[in-house]
Amino acid sequence: MVVPTKIDLSSPTARSDIIASVTSTLNPMFLVSIPTISTLAKSIITDIKDNQSERLKGVENQGRLELDERNKETKELIKRILKETVYKILNILSSTNPTSPTSLPPSLQTRNLKVDGILCMRYYPSKDDAPSSQQRLGSHCDGNMVTLLWSTRPGLQVPVDDGRVSPSQVKSVGVPTMGGLDNVGKWRDMVDGDWEVVETEDEDDVIVTIGNEWFELNLNPEVNEGVWCPVLHRVFMGGEEERWSMPYLARTVGEGELADG
Repeated sequence: MVVPTKIDLSSPTARSDIIASVTSTLNPMFLVSIPTISTLAKSIITDIKDNQSERLKGVENQGRLELDERNKETKELIKRILKETVYKILNILSSTNPTSPTSLPPSLQTRNLKVDGILCMRYYPSKDDAPSSQQRLGSHCDGNMVTLLWSTRPGLQVPVDDGRVSPSQVKSVGVPTMGGLDNVGKWRDMVDGDWEVVETEDEDDVIVTIGNEWFELNLNPEVNEGVWCPVLHRVFMGGEEERWSMPYLARTVGEGELADG
């Protein structure tokens, strides 16, 4: 089990705290607490259960549930909150004197970039505890800049950071798969002992993980040189309790360009 460091984005030490969490590690990630995010997400879950019950019955391992017109107002509010959180993180990291928390750092503004992202709800039904039933989403790295993940219970897993998997191997990972990497970067089955579950502390905690696009941004040499790789992860869970997760896949987009979702 690993509990990422929780960062107070309003703290004078936020920049150094984030840098310490994402540099010189196989799993660059940290926690932020976002008040009311749990309440907002749970209101959407309740609506889905009430209005998409037949869809839920057909989900075997995991299913992505689109947020329709009934959830539009709540969805847009959540996206705004999460997008502002991304702006804050980028501004904190780009300078020792962060600028506006609702706009990109000057280094990215000059490239006519802005933040957008995809928000969805994922449903993982309860299952028995047989090992073969517990893997729900294969190991992969996100292609976007950063992912902000809220969930109702643990299930996210990352590789144990003890040298058995290297940053260069992680960088070679693409789309989701049920396999892993051997010591020369070829696919092999990773055993359960290669992974550890990521835990949060409070229901309003959001896990922030680094994706592949991060390495294209060149936010700050101090940060870029120390971040070794994106976060390789999978979802693995069993038991009688279902799991809901709400990922926000944030990326930079050009003028007039929008993310899908």
